[in-house]
Amino acid sequence: MVKYKIVDISLLKPHIEVNPDSQKRVLNEFIYSNIIQKAITIDKSTKIIINGHNRYAALCELGIRKIPVFEIDLDIDIDNSDILAENIKKAANSGILLPQKTQYYIKDQKLNEIEPDCFISLDNLKTKVFTVGVFDLFHIGHVNMLKRAKDLGNYLIVGVQYNVHKYKEASLYYSFEQRVDIIKSLRYVDLVVPYEDVGDRIESIDFDIFAKGPDQDHKGFQKAFEYCLKNSKKIIEIPRTENISASVLRKSLIQKF
Repeated sequence: MVKYKIVDISLLKPHIEVNPDSQKRVLNEFIYSNIIQKAITIDKSTKIIINGHNRYAALCELGIRKIPVFEIDLDIDIDNSDILAENIKKAANSGILLPQKTQYYIKDQKLNEIEPDCFISLDNLKTKVFTVGVFDLFHIGHVNMLKRAKDLGNYLIVGVQYNVHKYKEASLYYSFEQRVDIIKSLRYVDLVVPYEDVGDRIESIDFDIFAKGPDQDHKGFQKAFEYCLKNSKKIIEIPRTENISASVLRKSLIQKF
């Protein structure tokens, strides 16, 4: 059985121009189905795309960052590879793409006929970012933080903490349900999940990057960091917006009223 693997889309190099009409058709198919049905054929050693340029271009336009590929050896597997390989590599490495092509063949079979089926949801190919917070007295610092977190990937999961009093002394203005509603209303946010202790909750979340604030480093976060390191998850610190925080707002409101 022919197998495919998942790789970072940034590793791939096209060698031919895409057909705008075909790319648009493929893009609409992806938007409608939210599924990629076939892996894209690439050269194993160079990561040059051999077949599937319209699919690749459409996935790039959708912001997909991982892609299913079917690896071959360009120098051996493609029919007439001694003639084609040099031109394909030259185009891919120079960025001067070749005109749209006819089919490539492997042992007299069209590549698009032997590319393995994969039927993967596009949601599973997005870079998922996970971040957490209390989000009481929601302010511009929270907005900036969530915007920056979303920019790290293309699917943002936000944990909203409940039972906050168990972990720190705090007088909250909004209820847990209200804080969840606020975060859900933001266009940057794709999914909101409740959590009590981040070190426990993180193990049940499907994510690639854990985005944290500069002050998020207490015991629960240390456990979360250990989980990330053991499971090849990136940890990225997002800087705080200066001169704004829930504590600053709370003191200001007390002084004014």
